[in-house]
Amino acid sequence: MVRVYFKMKKVFSLQVLVLYLLFGVMGDTFSRASSDCFRRAIGEALSRKSDRNDTERSTSFDYIKKLLYDTPFEGRTASDAIVIKKIKNDPRFRQWLDTQTGLLDSETLLKKYSDLGVMAFFRQKLKLVSESKTVDLSDYSGERAWVDQKRRELLEERKEDLQNAGADEAEKKRIESEIDKKLYNRFGYSHFFQKKELNTYEAKVLSLKPGDVVKFAKRKVTLREVLDAPNSTLIIDGQEITPKDFQGKTYLLLGTQIFKLGDYLGAGNATQIFEIEGKPDRVLRIPFLPQAIKEICLESTFHPDSCNKEFKKGMLAGITNVIEILEEGYGYWVVSRVDGNENGIHFFESVIGKKNVDPRNIFIDTEQWMEENKAKLDPSTFQKLQKLFDAMIEYDSIVQKSKQGRYFKKTMFNMSMASQWVWEPKKARWVLVDFD
Repeated sequence: MVRVYFKMKKVFSLQVLVLYLLFGVMGDTFSRASSDCFRRAIGEALSRKSDRNDTERSTSFDYIKKLLYDTPFEGRTASDAIVIKKIKNDPRFRQWLDTQTGLLDSETLLKKYSDLGVMAFFRQKLKLVSESKTVDLSDYSGERAWVDQKRRELLEERKEDLQNAGADEAEKKRIESEIDKKLYNRFGYSHFFQKKELNTYEAKVLSLKPGDVVKFAKRKVTLREVLDAPNSTLIIDGQEITPKDFQGKTYLLLGTQIFKLGDYLGAGNATQIFEIEGKPDRVLRIPFLPQAIKEICLESTFHPDSCNKEFKKGMLAGITNVIEILEEGYGYWVVSRVDGNENGIHFFESVIGKKNVDPRNIFIDTEQWMEENKAKLDPSTFQKLQKLFDAMIEYDSIVQKSKQGRYFKKTMFNMSMASQWVWEPKKARWVLVDFD
């Protein structure tokens, strides 16, 4: 059998070879020698495949970056969501993906992986390697230096404009604001969906998967807080913090909170969500960007509300059905778990019968749409859709009041907004889960 195997391995493609082995060898017990031959041949076949063009070789990290970081949530298909979950939660899929070439679309990738003649064999025979790691997400010094370097580069690009502004302070502020906006966009907050740059922290976050242990700082203490305290001393968890502890820094990060990640549940444009091992009723929200970088927005002349955690918390307080914030540290939130996995945009797509449609192209007047389509929908679907539209209108009213102090009822929406809600079947309600 081994001699025949080696004669045929140069003729058969990898797929045919695996099928041959499935029918010819799977019924027998592999000897140690034949198992070694098999593993070597598979390795050689994969090597020949990937050596054709090494620059086209894909990795599971490439896919994660493409789908989670370069593609906004609203533009991800249902197949994209499945691929992301498989990469995160299925180590066999992750290892198999690292042998492929080219960034295939998710639907093709899933079809290829589900080929029962070939992929079932890979899933059985691929030896799993322990990949769990400990990731420290409490140290932002490298990222802060990275940000400062990017700012210097942008300032250099506008050096002549700043010089021409002379003593015109208003013009200087306008130019600085433009620089801050550009900097802000480069760090992944942009709503214009351009590809974003990736720093060390973000790469760490994108690589997280079940079984990993993550470390965060519990809290941040600023020098100003200490200076404003009686006797210029703060006592936190029994520890005295004085100005001399800062040694030229403007803030200190205190304490450590450690979590062991359970299954990956999903992601929006700004946050990944994982189960917390041993705590089934709560989940961990990990932002793609470190809090230290987010705070640059507040320090600059450009102040987007999305940087301001207190603004978000105040806004969420007025919403009927929203996840509960149970714990917050420096760069993470622990929130209540929603018992459901169907988001609003995928539900709406199922109602209108369009698959893999870009929801950013769907604008509807919700009241008019419901009136026109009421007779076409069964009562349960109509009621469920009405609850989704009501939740969207309520959220828009809260946002308007928070930002502008007033509210004008709006019923015209881009349906990409619906992706922020998840349906909770047991309570028959839509819960706001994405507000970053």
